[in-house]
Amino acid sequence: MNWLERWRQKATNWLSDTPESFTSAFHEKKQMKERLEAALDQSTKRSGRAALVLAAAVILGLGGFAVWGISPTQKQTDALRVLCVAPEYTGRYSEFKAMEKAKARFAAAWPDVELTVEYFFIDESSVQNEEKLTQLRTQIMAGDGPDVLFSTGDIFLQNPAKQMAAGVFCDLTPYMKAEREELPSLKELVLQSGQERGEQYAIPLTYWVESLNSTAERFALYGIDPGAVSDRQAYLDTMQHFLEQNPQLSWSGGNRANADYVLAQTFVSLFPELCDLQNESLPLEDAQVRQWLELCRLEYERVAAYPRDASEQTPPEDQFRLLGLQQLNAVKQGETADCLVAHNQQGGTTGIVGQWAGVLANSKNQLNGWRFIRTMLEEEVLWTGTSESDNYGWVLQGSENFVSQQVSSTKPLETLYGGSLWLERYMDQVGQTSAVVFTMEPYETLLETFQPYFEGTASYEDCAQKAQNYWQIYRTE
Repeated sequence: MNWLERWRQKATNWLSDTPESFTSAFHEKKQMKERLEAALDQSTKRSGRAALVLAAAVILGLGGFAVWGISPTQKQTDALRVLCVAPEYTGRYSEFKAMEKAKARFAAAWPDVELTVEYFFIDESSVQNEEKLTQLRTQIMAGDGPDVLFSTGDIFLQNPAKQMAAGVFCDLTPYMKAEREELPSLKELVLQSGQERGEQYAIPLTYWVESLNSTAERFALYGIDPGAVSDRQAYLDTMQHFLEQNPQLSWSGGNRANADYVLAQTFVSLFPELCDLQNESLPLEDAQVRQWLELCRLEYERVAAYPRDASEQTPPEDQFRLLGLQQLNAVKQGETADCLVAHNQQGGTTGIVGQWAGVLANSKNQLNGWRFIRTMLEEEVLWTGTSESDNYGWVLQGSENFVSQQVSSTKPLETLYGGSLWLERYMDQVGQTSAVVFTMEPYETLLETFQPYFEGTASYEDCAQKAQNYWQIYRTE
């Protein structure tokens, strides 16, 4: 009996032994959650999330199947259920638009298939939504999930390699081989991030490359030539020089919330190899890793006085970094948007998976599930999901030119980006991707683990030991 089967058996036993649990679920959830959390040290409680999510999933969520319209009914072979799990953005649902486009195209190609598409948008700051997400994971483990799961980033998979190995998703390799002649050319490097043991369990559709967006004029003011920062050491040295020479400015954008977000992405981009599950321990004494964590300490000191609320930012005219594509409209007249991209140990850039899709292993309609994913690989569908997001990297081979053309024709480059320099440099870096990472979860947890060091309340060595303890939990449970 494998790992997934053991948990399914536990879920079944729990249901049969405690039928009254459906009327006292809230109290049992709270008690069992507290017992599970007490099993781990407070500092590594979140670090055991990969284990706790799956353990808590069995215990916490079994009474709420109908919360968002999912029911444990038997699937029919001519019916296909697709569930879209995505973060909630105010006023912009690029995932929704992509799914609706794919839905229309799929229905036209296979009219005999009864297709249902459901949406679950998540406010990651909401405890209630996190509980619903836990219920979803539980339901899938119990065999009652959708046929196809479409998700954004690591919202659903915090430890993708372990969950793929556990058999949550079916292997799509046979379907891809059968359609080899008709299948568009896909980037093997991107596909590998959704593989385990050489089998394709998830299809990463899009990815993004972390960039420090500013203007050519501001870069020049601080002595930075983005084109010359072409390897990891150069990026680290550039960031260090900037922080030391400009104590009034932040590298990440002016507040704690931005620092958490930006530093986690940059951590992944610089060190994609760090959290490879093949690593028995983390190389936290490596000179570049230590330099990076020292820079994080300096950055957190810099933003300590700023509020956590991202809406209360330093005024754009006083910022060095202009956050994200949507904020590039803060470029002043006469300035030109430009970007500095972090490079990894190979000298290339790191892609971070954006949107992905997989077919659940217990689906009775896996072929049509694959056909739906295949529909999502069409250029028009991908662009619909990209046009309002930052996922300019696609799994389609040679897609950079198409994306650049679409951006140029649909976005007012002269006013929004201050010219095309940013787009040219950014898309060039997307094309130089040499590593792709599925999840930022371990990197975020490592930064949290080192917070006492950043705040001056613990030594580097103490935090490093707790980080190693977390890594053993993440790798093995």
